[in-house]
Amino acid sequence: IAVSETNRDWPPILAELLNRLAICDWEVAPVAQDLTVSSSQLIKILKQSSIAWIAVNRKRTALGKHAFK
Repeated sequence: IAVSETNRDWPPILAELLNRLAICDWEVAPVAQDLTVSSSQLIKILKQSSIAWIAVNRKRTALGKHAFK
């Protein structure tokens, strides 16, 4: 998946990714598998938004999971 933050589709794409992550308890692998992309590709997309990246890591650590680097 290649999409820039300047793309008009970025906000709904990011929202969909965050919704799917929330449903999967903030685990990247099942979301990536569902979207037929690698976990590293999904993480790369999330890293494009520092706000989303921080939010995902906060949610993960609140559940006792490790934060992504």
